[in-house]
Amino acid sequence: MLAVLLPVFSSCSVKDTRDDCPCWLKLDLDNSQIPPEGGDGYEFRVSFWNGEEKLPLWNEGRVSHENYPEYYEHPVKRGHHDVCCAFGIDRCYFDGLKLSTMPASGSSSEGFDALWAYDHTLHDGMTETVDCTGETAEDKVKLHKQFANLKILVTRVGEPDYNIAIKGNVEAINVRDLATPVLGPDLSPLDPYSPKGPQRSSYTYNLSYNTEETYTVRIPRHDPDNAQIRVEIFEGTSVTNFRTGKNIGALIKDSGYDWTATDLADIYLVVQFSQLDVDIIVKDWEHGDNEGNLII
Repeated sequence: MLAVLLPVFSSCSVKDTRDDCPCWLKLDLDNSQIPPEGGDGYEFRVSFWNGEEKLPLWNEGRVSHENYPEYYEHPVKRGHHDVCCAFGIDRCYFDGLKLSTMPASGSSSEGFDALWAYDHTLHDGMTETVDCTGETAEDKVKLHKQFANLKILVTRVGEPDYNIAIKGNVEAINVRDLATPVLGPDLSPLDPYSPKGPQRSSYTYNLSYNTEETYTVRIPRHDPDNAQIRVEIFEGTSVTNFRTGKNIGALIKDSGYDWTATDLADIYLVVQFSQLDVDIIVKDWEHGDNEGNLII
């Protein structure tokens, strides 16, 4: 593992006022659970917040298992700071505060970025920010999973090819307020007379058809009191022949799923085609736990 030492402020001499000297803040990263890497690695970003002032954001570039650091050390202005870290930024747009739920480019079939994040005042159970009033300070960082893998198993008999889209009402995840997803408008109501089906959503992940008929797509943290997630089924391999759809947010909540968990668990669905209906079941088909049934 590599340690990262960032550029320093001008060093202080004995004649300088000590309050004008920086505090060296060390972020001790917990390497016992390094998030999975993908492709060329994910971006690792860190920011400090001093009251309402956001200090310059570091972008450590793309980090893989081979160069995942043991710690970061950085000079900060003396005072009290909140520390936020985000790892897993890949294709979704990030403005330094909010990570969009839609990829900025490329296919949406993988869904939301694999965001692992840390906020000192949220995850350490602290009401106080990090005390950086001395010459040195330290904060222990443990990243937490801010997405759920939605794992879907499709069963069908004699049905034509199909396409699945996952839609939801979360626009972004705020790294300074991980517990409160940024909500967009409510999903458009289903319109059975529209050949294209409903249109309005904050994110839309179109899952590419595969012959194994198992799918995994990442979805972001949702508001536990307003989790709008819809599975839409289209006949054929395009999304122009809408067949049916259902908001499964309430079903997931009724199954006992906890959107407020520090690390989000994965969600399992079974989509069953029959001659007349399409059924959606919340079922852990990898481990045999059937939690509920919804017929649409």
